[in-house]
Amino acid sequence: MNMKLEHVALNVREPAKMAEWWCENLGMETIYSGPSPIDCRFIRDCSGTMCLELYHNPSEAPDYATKVPLELHIGMECDDPESEAERLVAAGAKLEVVERPRGMTLVMMRDPWGVCFQLCRRPEPTLKC
Repeated sequence: MNMKLEHVALNVREPAKMAEWWCENLGMETIYSGPSPIDCRFIRDCSGTMCLELYHNPSEAPDYATKVPLELHIGMECDDPESEAERLVAAGAKLEVVERPRGMTLVMMRDPWGVCFQLCRRPEPTLKC
């Protein structure tokens, strides 16, 4: 069996605004925009991988700001997580925690909608699955 991860979907309150913020601040690219009221957005990273589907289903939208970061977060590889964190705080993100285990730098943050993401720098770049 040969399968490839296509996307992960998040039900969020403002998918269009969130996609715009992720594109402007995290280097993502919107590759599909759907109509209201669902306002579905598919965004991908700079490698061209399908990454996230952001959509809105009002009856089921969770409050991500109340979730513990280790319950759900989106990992982003970058060269200098701490400098990027400073830039992202200025753009409306919230810093949660910085850790440096085993030669790594891991910076946990929340976007303006409370969704957790982690900036990662590992001794060996990108985990290969």
